[in-house]
Amino acid sequence: MKLYNITNAAEFLNRVLACRGMVYAVEADGRAQDLKALAQYLISSNMADKIDGIREIDLAVEKPADRALLLNYVAGMKLNRKTA
Repeated sequence: MKLYNITNAAEFLNRVLACRGMVYAVEADGRAQDLKALAQYLISSNMADKIDGIREIDLAVEKPADRALLLNYVAGMKLNRKTA
C-alpha cells in the first residue's frame, strides 16, 4: 500500500512500532526493508523528530489489523489538517 504526505514522521514511525506484525518499506526495485527496525533506530537516536515528513512510502504489512492501524492514522492526519 502506498501512503502519501505524512507530515509527522516521528508519530508515524511510532505507529509502525505499534504494529503487531512485520512492516516493510518496499523500494522501487521490489526489495523490502524492515521498517520496524529502522523506526526503532530513528526513534531511539532522536533522529525521527528531525525528519521533515514523508512524501511517499510503499508498505507491505503482514497483518490486516496493522494495515488498518496505519491507514486510520493517515486518514485521521488528513482530517485534522482540513479542520485546522
